[in-house]
Amino acid sequence: MTDIETLLKENEDSLKNRDPKANKGTYGRLLVIAGSKGMAGAAYLNCIGAFRTGIGMVRVFGPEANRSILQTSLPEAMYSTADKPDGSIDRDELVRAVGWADYISVGSGLSRSDYAEALMALLYEEDIRRRLRDKELLILDADALNIIAESGRDPGGLCRNTVITPHIGEMGRLTGSKAEDIKRDPMGCARRYREKHKNVTVVLKDNITAVAGEKSILSDSGCGAMAKAGSGDVLCGFIAGITGVLRGNTADAVPVAVWLHGRAGSIAAAEKGCHSILASDIADAAGKALAF
Repeated sequence: MTDIETLLKENEDSLKNRDPKANKGTYGRLLVIAGSKGMAGAAYLNCIGAFRTGIGMVRVFGPEANRSILQTSLPEAMYSTADKPDGSIDRDELVRAVGWADYISVGSGLSRSDYAEALMALLYEEDIRRRLRDKELLILDADALNIIAESGRDPGGLCRNTVITPHIGEMGRLTGSKAEDIKRDPMGCARRYREKHKNVTVVLKDNITAVAGEKSILSDSGCGAMAKAGSGDVLCGFIAGITGVLRGNTADAVPVAVWLHGRAGSIAAAEKGCHSILASDIADAAGKALAF
């Protein structure tokens, strides 16, 4: 098990200081493949989590129905429309968006629709998977994981550096294990999954989050106030943002991001009350969390 205090100390300069010679590309380009009709908020929370933790550029690939919502609420992000007028997925636009990105996050608010399943199937097509393979980071969350579990696909088959972020229920679908067994030994469950799936780091979310990767931690920096819709979407953004800040060093970035996400939630709860925080408050507390 890795000591989080050691990781924070080793990366303190990068986490607390911005390169004065940096440009917007220095800290990476994130593609967020997220959202469905009525679920624009999930994509927004992913993006704002990434921006607040330091990512340089963000592009959303999602339904045309969400474009005006997201470009109004977050004008800093770019937008690529995923669907054609006939309702099919714009494959060429997906290829262009994947080619643009350094880091990719898939799944926030994706839903279990035919559209979502077709999109996940496209990611596994050989020419797109070839483009994904050498990306610095691929995060799979929420319904991306549910669709993968149902189809029996290997999440590690998409990218050489894949992070999955299941909660207990999603981990149960991925592994076929009972929730009580996962909760009894979350790190053991996460590690066993990692052993079976090459290229995968597991972030198993619960009141104590188990990170099983090249460097592993049990993170208890969060609090019960974070049990709100959208917290996991913000976590995906934190993972991408901190990876950008640490210049692609995912071995350190993933456990650090998980710990900072919990710390930001605890800071937000202290300021707004344990019942009153929103997921966006976690993102907004990122700056204070980074001043550890």
